[in-house]
Parts: sequence; structure tokens; C-alpha cells
Amino acid sequence: MFDLDTKVKDNVTIRTYDVPKLAEQHNISIEEVERRLAAGERFEPITEQTAHNAITDVGLTLLVDRLINQDSTTSRLTHFAVGTGVTASADSDTALVTEVYRDQITYQADVSTGQVTFMCYIPTAYPTTQPVNIGEAGLFN
Repeated sequence: MFDLDTKVKDNVTIRTYDVPKLAEQHNISIEEVERRLAAGERFEPITEQTAHNAITDVGLTLLVDRLINQDSTTSRLTHFAVGTGVTASADSDTALVTEVYRDQITYQADVSTGQVTFMCYIPTAYPTTQPVNIGEAGLFN
């Protein structure tokens, strides 16, 4: 018998893009740039910010349920949200402090490497209450 203690950890990276400039540089429409970004294509970002993430109790329970397939009714992660809250996350959190935008996850990378990457695209016109300083983000099922 053995015990396996695994920690879920990683970072969250937020990239911002100048969509009109990318359209001009690549000689394509703004809509085409947005479509490609939503499909996971990488372009040169204007800014890139990385921060360490936190996995809440609910998130850990979801992960364990999916790993051991104990709960066949547990749904996968399907949505992301961003907010302007600056309060540090707590293990008991189940929502963002100040959510300003929520949408479906647009891309999930191949997990054959033992890692999973979720890409979440926010269209240029959103959130509608611009400008905003994104202070929090989350994945939801």
C-alpha cells in the first residue's frame, strides 16, 4: 500500500491583444482575428500578466470526482468568468467577488502530456462596462 499526495498548482496567464492592429499586420479582418483567437491561435500580445492560481474546495472536489469517476453526474469545466474583485481567494469560495463577464471556455488543449490548458477568449466589446481592471478569474462547471 502507498499514499499519493498530489498538489494541483499552476499559474494563470492573461494576454491582451490589439485586434485592429493584428488584422492590419496579417491582412485579415477583425472578425477573422477574433475567430482565430477564440479557436486558440496565438498572436503577439500587447501585455501578458501571470499570477499564481488557487483551487477552491469545490474545485478540488470536482477534480477528485472526475479523476476517480466516482460521481458520473459531475460535469466538466465549461465556463470561465473574470471580475474586478481584489479580495484574496479563500478555499471556501464558490464565485468571484465582482464578476463582470462570463462565457464558455473556447479551447481545451490536448491533455496527453499530463497537463491541461484552458483558453478563454473575451471579445473586444466585452465586458460592456469598460474599461476594467481584471483582478480575478475563475473556471466553472
